[in-house]
Amino acid sequence: MRFVLVLLILSISVWGYSLTLSPYTDDAEFHSRYSEMDRNDSDKYFAMRQELLSPKYKLQDYAVTGVFLALLAGALTRFKSIRSPSSIFGFVAVALVAPILTAASFVFDLIQAQSRGEFPHWADTLNIPFAAVPVIFVVSLIWSLAHLVMLAGVRRSHAPLHLAISRQGNPWLLFVSFVTAAMAVMLIAEGAYFYVVPDLAWVYLYLSIAAVRRVDGSAQSHDRQRSETPTN
Repeated sequence: MRFVLVLLILSISVWGYSLTLSPYTDDAEFHSRYSEMDRNDSDKYFAMRQELLSPKYKLQDYAVTGVFLALLAGALTRFKSIRSPSSIFGFVAVALVAPILTAASFVFDLIQAQSRGEFPHWADTLNIPFAAVPVIFVVSLIWSLAHLVMLAGVRRSHAPLHLAISRQGNPWLLFVSFVTAAMAVMLIAEGAYFYVVPDLAWVYLYLSIAAVRRVDGSAQSHDRQRSETPTN
């Protein structure tokens, strides 16, 4: 817990420091060169912005990511107490929340990029990328519901999540959990905290399904053994 506290304090301190910085190392030069720039000269704009960009935004991203990482580290210390949803309605809720968070993180990324001037005013439109939001949501929803099918015939229980991580766990669910967790680690390294949240929701969904499947499989195996045991 000491690590969590230190990381929280450090992250908040970095975030506070970032608020004192200007977006560009020389705001006057940035706006002067920007005003003289020919319309549609996007490559020149991107090069200029990269040249004059201060560490303000990067520090902010890593600071918020640090807060998320501290909360995650705190949760992992109690990993054995984390359980899957207790009913099918809980599983459906998670299967809906994960696609919603995935689409929302994409929207947040676009809006933040616009507010930070990541593209010039002549390309300052979100209509085209926003058109991808429904597609992202629908595809993600189909993906999550396809995994819910794996609960068919399973007597759902409030299973501890750590039971999913086992040789008896479902190989596919463990694989997608590992890949998604690895992606979350890479996103943390990049400071992309807004994509880490949906990634964790997906990992929770996969491990929850794997956990209840393992518990149910063990229970069914035990029942079979009892039924096959001869009685005197």
